[in-house]
Parts: sequence; C-alpha cells; structure tokens
Amino acid sequence: MFACNLSGPRRFKAGAARDHLLGFHAVSGWGESFKSGGRVVKNVTGYDLCKLMCGSFGTLAVMTEMTFKVLPRAATTRTLLLLGADDGPALARLRTAAASANEVSGLAHLPAAVAKRSALGDVAGAGSAVTALRLEGPAPSGAARMASLRAEVAAAGPMAELSDDASRALWREIRDAGYFAGRDAALWRLSLTATAAAPALADEVPTATDGAAVASAEVTLRKGDRGRAVRRLQRRLGIGARRQPLEHPMGEVRVGAGLGHRSAEARP
Repeated sequence: MFACNLSGPRRFKAGAARDHLLGFHAVSGWGESFKSGGRVVKNVTGYDLCKLMCGSFGTLAVMTEMTFKVLPRAATTRTLLLLGADDGPALARLRTAAASANEVSGLAHLPAAVAKRSALGDVAGAGSAVTALRLEGPAPSGAARMASLRAEVAAAGPMAELSDDASRALWREIRDAGYFAGRDAALWRLSLTATAAAPALADEVPTATDGAAVASAEVTLRKGDRGRAVRRLQRRLGIGARRQPLEHPMGEVRVGAGLGHRSAEARP
C-alpha cells in the first residue's frame, strides 16, 4: 500500500497513504539496511524519505518495517444519492459539497453505464447516473449533517439514502473499481484537479459517459503506446511535464508532480 501510495475515495479528506507514513526501515539495492523518520510526528527529522518512498513501487528500496498514523473508524456511515444528474451539474454539486461545512468524506459520480454494474440494488436499479456523497461520524452528528446536506442539494432532483452497511459496500466498489472487474484489458485511474478534469476529459473522450473512456484507454494500451496517450492528456489538461512519464511493471503511468499540482496519474 505505501510503496504504491494507494489511496481510496477518502483521500481528499484524510490524505493519501504517504501523508500517514511516519517512519520506516528498508533495504537498499546494495543490500544495506537503513531507516528514516520516527515513531511519532514530532520525532521526524532529517530528509523526508517517507514521501519519496511512497509511490516508488519498490524501485528505490524494499521497506521491511513501517510506522504510520491511524484514524478511528467512523461510528456510522451514511450516503446520499442524487439520481439522474448530468455529468457537469453533478460535478458542480460535488465541488459545492466538498467546500461545505458538512464534512463530506466521499464524493463520486457514476455515469448510468457504470451505475448499472453495481451490486447494490439502489444504485443498479436507478436506471440513471448516480452521484454519491458520504457522511461519517457519530449518529447524532451524521443525522444533522445529512439534513443540512439534503437542504443544500434540494434542487438536484430525486434523492435516496443508503444506510451504514449499504454505504460501506458502495464505497468498497468505488475504491476497488469493481465496476470494471473481469475486463480483459488494462484499466487506468486518473487523478485530476476537480475544476479541470470534467471539461478536459469530455473533450478528450466525447462519449465518456457511456464507458468509452475506458474503451479508449484499452485501445491505446493494446497498441503499446502509453507514452503518447499520457502526453495527449498532458496537453489537454495543460500539465507541465516536470518529469518524464514513468512506466512501472504493474502498468502505472504517472505524469506531473502529484495531486494538487495539476497532475495526472494513470493506474491499472
């Protein structure tokens, strides 16, 4: 997890895996053991090798021991579903919810073709696009914030709410990209800035709402031309190539300097 810097839908609120690593022991390519960081936040001094190691896919060293921060599991999880929203308005509502005082911990928009692949009846049976907003925390706080969130998006149209177990199942699907499981092709995961992603990808793949974005990536990968595809995304998104695209054995292609710096990442 840390070597790949894997993160889920909670990343924008809780941070990526690299933000939780405090220290580690590792073995270098020369067979030398070394360590960096510490066991508590205030004890971390010297070069911040933790950030360097996260996302290196084991190319710099093999970590053998890690110390990381943990957060308590939320007492309750509730998800508000907005049904039938088009991509543009849905993403605008997600940005509004993220900036609100309701402490939303998960945001996702599933186009209709993706939503129908869900194992949850409330999502698959919607027959339209589904926009999901997650709230976590103590039950009284969650109820109050859910009421406030509903009021904020009241103009969005039909809504539904998922209880604790169903919410956790939905976000596991989203985290694991379960909607694309079993496809005999590589799958890319793009991390983009919230304001630029939608229009840029809409221009790149005009029919992205019906799954063509995935199909387009599959065609490019099968032709063995990942570099050209990533450079095309760079130009479309206005990303400066601050480092060369790096291809890992697992198929990741990464461009730019990280989320928050107008970067794009593509993962299987």
